[in-house]
Amino acid sequence: MPTLSRTSATANAASVNSSDLASRPPDREWHVAKQGLIAALEWQISEFASTTELACDSTIDLAPDCAAPEGTLAATAFHLFQEILNNVARHARATLVRIRIRLMPGLLQMDVTDNGVGAAPASLEGSPEHGIAGMRRRTGQCGGSLHIVSVPGGGTHVCLRLPLPPHGASA
Repeated sequence: MPTLSRTSATANAASVNSSDLASRPPDREWHVAKQGLIAALEWQISEFASTTELACDSTIDLAPDCAAPEGTLAATAFHLFQEILNNVARHARATLVRIRIRLMPGLLQMDVTDNGVGAAPASLEGSPEHGIAGMRRRTGQCGGSLHIVSVPGGGTHVCLRLPLPPHGASA
């Protein structure tokens, strides 16, 4: 698969709290609707790196002739990705985040791995409307899966998989 982009960045910007990530820009959907999902994800990675001062190693791989999702599925994928990064910013205390996004026929997969403090498995669940439980619910509504492997003291790996409609079908 060809690599669309590879970014390694350590931000030098002033630190901001993680709630700023979710609040900028006022109309988050604009990035997905006007620029498309891939450009929106690239923008979010850049914003994340610059606002958190974390080193980000990111790769976006696009299979040939594979169209990114649009509409509701694209917006959901973008929001889930934002929430994954917000959780890294809020809880991980990481110094490095590796992001790999793959768009393949029938599947969008996002892997985010940090070298942070990790978490106990019981702490990964909570209110069904918020946090990881809410992310699992929204992922399930799209027919996808969300897998999280976290080891206390050993970082966290999140794998989000969303099925895509066949090329040419509406999302």
